[in-house]
Amino acid sequence: MSGQEKQRIAKPETSSPEAYRLYLQGTYFAGKFTKEGVDKGLEFIRQAIAADPNYAVAYEGLAEYYGIVSEFFVPASDAMPKMKAAALKAVELDDGLAGAHTALANAEFWYDFDWPAAGKEYLRAIELDPNRAFTHETYGWYLTCLGSPEKGIAEGRKAEQLDPLSADMYQVLSQDLYLVRQYPEAIEQARQALEVDPKYFLSHMQLGLIYVAQGKPSEAIAEAQRARDDEPLADWSTAVLGMAYAAGGKRAEAEKLLAELNAKASRGWVPSFAFAEICAGMHDKLHTLDALEKAYEERSWFLTYLNTAPEFDFLRSEPRFQALVRKMKFPA
Repeated sequence: MSGQEKQRIAKPETSSPEAYRLYLQGTYFAGKFTKEGVDKGLEFIRQAIAADPNYAVAYEGLAEYYGIVSEFFVPASDAMPKMKAAALKAVELDDGLAGAHTALANAEFWYDFDWPAAGKEYLRAIELDPNRAFTHETYGWYLTCLGSPEKGIAEGRKAEQLDPLSADMYQVLSQDLYLVRQYPEAIEQARQALEVDPKYFLSHMQLGLIYVAQGKPSEAIAEAQRARDDEPLADWSTAVLGMAYAAGGKRAEAEKLLAELNAKASRGWVPSFAFAEICAGMHDKLHTLDALEKAYEERSWFLTYLNTAPEFDFLRSEPRFQALVRKMKFPA
């Protein structure tokens, strides 16, 4: 063991058993990725910080919470600055905490679109703790989206090996494989996530996207409907269902879901990328581009997929799409 590793083991993260218990409960519920779960998770994490205001790991957990809810249940403009602030607080309290550097990297990747800064923080996190699965998971996502898919998928596989009981590890690897058109294995990984947690709606949604790309709309509709049933408050599930309907020639059903999201948006917030997904399923270039440009204004983490997502292949020759890709400043 290195001297730094020995020092970290000798140094307790918190002197409060209550803060530790609350933190564990918070991360457990937030990790369920449902609206009910994340609401419970936030309350426990806040209680952990109240029990020990200098508990760096609790601030790391708070940052991860905001990363989970962003664009699913809360606008990025609300969640992501709070995520970065919590990550910076965790780093301030303990610069040797790998998870804090991972959270900071995720904020820079998903919201700032600051690729060099995010990459630096991911590498710092891996240096501090090479066996932290979540770091490898999100670093793999980062590498895949930024044009290094072989390295990205290798990171995703490492994350799975380190935490084989996490549905999220399988899910994000499935996502990365989808982005590089390795559909059969992407399906296999999504199915493995569902073996761990049959109600993990993100994996049903991921399967819906894969089946649309494979030209299997009936399967896509069934999976997207399961995702929506399991978490009806996440607009992305509705969007993928609308995309699947459109791909299957059920335009009336897709337009009905689009109207549903428009009605919801008139009363409050709906992420613009949800509109982009349904309009992409319809191959409606004008409205897909409108929604993607608005998603950029919202600093949606969904834009990290822009250069790779199969659903936007029909737009790649469009000048507006190319201009948006240039704004994102992906590595050449």
